[in-house]
Amino acid sequence: MIETAGLSKAYGNLQAVSGLSLQVQRGEIYGFLGANGAGKTTTMRMLMGMLVPSAGSARIAGLNCQAQRVEVKRLVGYLPDAPLFYDYLRGHELLTFVAQMHGLAGPAARARAATLLGELGLAEA
Repeated sequence: MIETAGLSKAYGNLQAVSGLSLQVQRGEIYGFLGANGAGKTTTMRMLMGMLVPSAGSARIAGLNCQAQRVEVKRLVGYLPDAPLFYDYLRGHELLTFVAQMHGLAGPAARARAATLLGELGLAEA
């Protein structure tokens, strides 16, 4: 279900993740434990296609976490411990931005945001 092979991420001279290879089978529960700075969040961000690895590869359900990141996000829920919201964006702008980040083109992203805001009774807000 989750497979990494030599997954690494470097920031200049700092090696955040180094050669991580693992396999998590369907039905297994797996957790990342470690001190701050151990690479847990960096690994999760690479698995979600949010960070490009410096080396190696990552797959979820057979999908390449980089090349097929939109499809991966359709299968996996990810809630970071400190979600990032852009305070300068209005609700419809934020929804449009997130839709575009997930692969919808501008007009389709705006339409989807408008639909969701209408369904939630937030169109006027």
